[in-house]
Amino acid sequence: MAGKQHDRPYRRDKDNEDNEADVQAFQGRHRSFSDRLERFVMQLVILGLVGLVLVQTLQVIPGLRRQMSLVDALEGVTPNERSAWSQLFGTSGPATTPAPPLTVTVVLASQRSAPEATLLVDGKAVGNFAGGSVTANVKPGQVVAVDGTGSSQALIFRVVGALGVASPEIGLTVTTHRNQQRLGDVRAGK
Repeated sequence: MAGKQHDRPYRRDKDNEDNEADVQAFQGRHRSFSDRLERFVMQLVILGLVGLVLVQTLQVIPGLRRQMSLVDALEGVTPNERSAWSQLFGTSGPATTPAPPLTVTVVLASQRSAPEATLLVDGKAVGNFAGGSVTANVKPGQVVAVDGTGSSQALIFRVVGALGVASPEIGLTVTTHRNQQRLGDVRAGK
């Protein structure tokens, strides 16, 4: 028995050495794996931040903003339109200043582009919606309408700008189903 008791501590030491070697090997593999994983996650975070900055920077360009965000067309008057309005009407100029032109801006709210759809002023096409919006110079008494007869699907149009125009009103929305829809008679306003 005395011999067996003496053999056991020797085995335990050998088992402990084997376990210690296994633990150290595991720790080495774990450290290597966690370092690679940490570098990968850090690269993803940096790539995400660069992408976020790039997308936000591109949002500054009005044409790209409209292509990147369908909601932009549904929001109404843009800050640029407001500032143009205040520059045109917010300050009093000399009495000889000619009256600014009246304009109406209509956007295609249901999709990004529809070259077959047109904006009509007194029944004449003044532009198509290939770019998603049309701005037209108008005069009081003219009739503004949209023509969706060339499209096989329903199209939603929205008035988003009306410089010097009380009617058609900003926010007016119409839907065409292979037909024309009247936006209204032009009335000069504030």
